[in-house]
Amino acid sequence: MVAIRYTDNMDQVTPAGDRPHDCDWFKSPIGSKECEYSREISTVQVHPNQWVEGQSISYDEGKTWTQTAKNKNGDRIISYDGGTTWSTDNYYGGPVKPSVSVRWEKKEWQ
Repeated sequence: MVAIRYTDNMDQVTPAGDRPHDCDWFKSPIGSKECEYSREISTVQVHPNQWVEGQSISYDEGKTWTQTAKNKNGDRIISYDGGTTWSTDNYYGGPVKPSVSVRWEKKEWQ
């Protein structure tokens, strides 16, 4: 299974299900449908960070990271620049859980 590359906890995985068949050659009408499906995987990676109740979160395969924490008033805060500046304006959630989502994406031929 592809998800094993990203996590050892299968509870964090949302599977794609069966591949749709509307692009299949033998699906009526028989012949080329000029499309195909490819499996797309998206991940949410989460690691603890050095701030109070903080997390480092990546939604793009680890290319960029968002930092979360709590300030001295107990408010959840977020940083998009590695912890240099912090804001409460754009952060409404609690702790984020790691996840792996697998889905089918239809590709039209040109």
